[in-house]
Amino acid sequence: MPASKHAPVPEAVAHAKTVYILNQTGIQKIEDQAYGDLEKWGHFKVVSDRKSADLIIHFVARDVLLEGTSKPEVSMFVTTSAFDDPLYQDTSRPHFTWAAVVKSNIDSFRKWVEGK
Repeated sequence: MPASKHAPVPEAVAHAKTVYILNQTGIQKIEDQAYGDLEKWGHFKVVSDRKSADLIIHFVARDVLLEGTSKPEVSMFVTTSAFDDPLYQDTSRPHFTWAAVVKSNIDSFRKWVEGK
């Protein structure tokens, strides 16, 4: 079996079955896109109760000025319900739409979880 290019994910992530989306951006499109991307991936069940989730996926956003135009930048980090220290963190590069930004975050997380 070939060696992984990455260190193993923390046990809390490896054994997680459920996630809660904590959208701290005030932008509903971000939560909707994250929900859709996570459901499509199918690795975790998205739950509506933070206390019942194995992992919490946090989203925070800001606009950055890129080539004279304001572009969305979203940071995503993952914690457990018991600890606030991030197990995973990703800041997307500014894209043209919120959907593209969130998709980039979820894709990076998926690759990390799957060891790619």
